[in-house]
Amino acid sequence: MNYNVVHLTDNTIEGTLFDRFGRNNFIDRFILEFEDVLIDDVIENDYSKNFILVDLVYSMEGEQWNLLKKYGKKIQKLLKRKNFVLVFCYEYESLLDKMLDGIRRNLSDNGINEEKVFLVDFNIFFQKSFDIWNSNQPTKSKMNVVYIDTMIFQNLDVFFPNQEVCQISQFDKRKRDYRFVCYNNDPKEFRVRLVNDLFKNKLDKYGLISLLKSENPIVLDMKNLGDYRIYPQEHFEHTYFSVITESYFWTEPKSESYAWITALTEKVFKGFLLNPFILIGGYKSLEHIKKLGFETFSELFDESYDDEFDANKRYDLVLSEIDRVCKMDVKKLDDVYHNVLVEKVKYNQNIYMNYDRRKHFRKFLEQFKWN
Repeated sequence: MNYNVVHLTDNTIEGTLFDRFGRNNFIDRFILEFEDVLIDDVIENDYSKNFILVDLVYSMEGEQWNLLKKYGKKIQKLLKRKNFVLVFCYEYESLLDKMLDGIRRNLSDNGINEEKVFLVDFNIFFQKSFDIWNSNQPTKSKMNVVYIDTMIFQNLDVFFPNQEVCQISQFDKRKRDYRFVCYNNDPKEFRVRLVNDLFKNKLDKYGLISLLKSENPIVLDMKNLGDYRIYPQEHFEHTYFSVITESYFWTEPKSESYAWITALTEKVFKGFLLNPFILIGGYKSLEHIKKLGFETFSELFDESYDDEFDANKRYDLVLSEIDRVCKMDVKKLDDVYHNVLVEKVKYNQNIYMNYDRRKHFRKFLEQFKWN
């Protein structure tokens, strides 16, 4: 089957989902073969499958709605054909309630059929989160949701020294100076809470910690931060594990749908490709990582925190585990690191580099309905 990506502007031809993941992945350049077509150049009797693209990641504020208005009539006409769908891509973030409201309002304003609309999101529980939002709508939306494992396709090489994902120099050193490293760029509420708790419980002496808040920042990595935040390798040579604080974590969610946001960003992938890790993130994050074929580190941590839905309780379980492992006998910690955990990190590196991305992308495409 042939595919076309139909663009409302030539600004989305390069750098958006289909281009970056479909034909510019650093490991496999030809995950998906497709043609780029500007909407003004669409041939209506073409029987290829056509994704009309609305990019929500890189668009200037309001630009996507202006384009939707400009081409609304033509989009209406094309969507009457079985081989056209309208796709809103938000593959690096999760569509929160207000954004869903905005998409629906603009579709209505332009007379676009919701049944032919697909929303792409990297929230593992996007369907659940969407259903909760939809249950509060005066009339139920018929938009469709599509999940994508963004970081399987993301060009993660840019986050590593010399663009080499399989770093191994950090594994050799024994009797390390610190127990953990914990990076916190955006000072979100839960990250500030964690850093405060680490200091309050006198765990800061065991860790390399950053918190880049505007006032009195704790700077660990600033001089090494480039566009892609390449962290110095020595941080991993001097620690046994990473404390990863993911992007989405609400102890007081703004709505019920927010509690169902579980997303894996580059933070997790950089973590388990370099170091054993413990995670402050969404519900069932570790379960999904293991479903993808990667290893987590139950030899070091009690990972039952991953099964706790309540975010506050999950946070407390993680903090308790950080405390316990920091206070482990250093010889025991050193032994389990070198005898067990290093091999699991190497295993993750191998799985990542040899992942069947074409098969995984086909699973992504199978979520679209053509009728």
